[in-house]
Amino acid sequence: MSLFAVQRLIFDLKHDKGRAALLKSDPQAALRDADLTDAERSALAHGDLASLYLMGVHPLLLAPYSRMVGISRADYQHALAPLKGARTFCSDYRLDSRGEA
Repeated sequence: MSLFAVQRLIFDLKHDKGRAALLKSDPQAALRDADLTDAERSALAHGDLASLYLMGVHPLLLAPYSRMVGISRADYQHALAPLKGARTFCSDYRLDSRGEA
């Protein structure tokens, strides 16, 4: 339903080995109770790294997710290489010139 929901699900999967294994063997069952859109559910079920990345999922969550669904490191890099520069990462938190918030 939101980027937070997708990222939270991936985070939870990192800590729930049984559900992570189910994601690989039966993704529909693993995602059944998740509050996701059809596009989010499809991307997670099919290991669609490009779609997840473009949705805003952080690469530090995509990497362990890719391992959960059996995507090799080389295939992970190959899937995301064309998207280099498609997103920028920043923070609203800035320090002034004296190093104070």
